[in-house]
Amino acid sequence: MDVSFLRIYFFVWSGKNSYCADQKLINLWGFFMRVLMVDDEQEFLELMQSRLTKRGFSVLTAIDGSQALAKVAKNLKGDPSEMIDVIIMDVRMPGMDGLVTLREMQKIAPQIPVILLTGHAAVGVATEGLELGAFDYMLKPVQINDLINKMEEAVQG
Repeated sequence: MDVSFLRIYFFVWSGKNSYCADQKLINLWGFFMRVLMVDDEQEFLELMQSRLTKRGFSVLTAIDGSQALAKVAKNLKGDPSEMIDVIIMDVRMPGMDGLVTLREMQKIAPQIPVILLTGHAAVGVATEGLELGAFDYMLKPVQINDLINKMEEAVQG
């Protein structure tokens, strides 16, 4: 039996948050979760990456739609350093916006759930995103625990 995938992790529990000493993302069910965050606001990406990493998630970032599509394409080639379980993507980005990017992602990787984030309470945009195949959408600013819950729902399927 091949057990090369097994690892031992040391957790320190403090209140509601856990810290994984290996800094790999392990969710409540004990498996690895890798998140791709897509947003044109670099400060937001860095903040979310920091907050999710502190909770044990492994986070990739992309500053625009084309960079996100490149990371998804690398994921499809089976590169283990780029495996993606869920995508969190802003709707409003210059150039290739979130809906255009979502449309392209659905063509190449419909199995990866996408959660859209928007600072604009535009029901039409959210509805269009859901029709294009997004798992769900959330309004910015998003509470980190709400986002984590939504990511876990998406990965469970």
